[in-house]
Amino acid sequence: MYRARVKHRGKTRQFKQGSERVAVTPIQDILHRIQWDEEFGKGSFMIGYYDRVARMILRVPFRKVHLARGDHFSFDVETEDGTIHMVPFHRVREVWRNGMLIWQRQVDKDAQPPKKNGVD
Repeated sequence: MYRARVKHRGKTRQFKQGSERVAVTPIQDILHRIQWDEEFGKGSFMIGYYDRVARMILRVPFRKVHLARGDHFSFDVETEDGTIHMVPFHRVREVWRNGMLIWQRQVDKDAQPPKKNGVD
């Protein structure tokens, strides 16, 4: 399983977890591999991202994700009613392939949920 802890583009980074070092794969690398690697991309993929309005992780099929060439900040997601939403890469929390979790961003358990307009 790919694990992420840092936000860094284009390169695999490492962080310390206990006494071992774990390789980190940026979410952009995972999404581009799904898009461009024919063998890997044959699976059924779901992307889970944190929606600030719903205050929960929403899962969408990868076929509803639109990656723009050269955009290193975000991607677009098409909802069931056809509307398009922009999702920053840092909000992606998980990637599923054929029903199996293959990548997950570690989230600080002590972090407070985001507030809307400064209020709960």
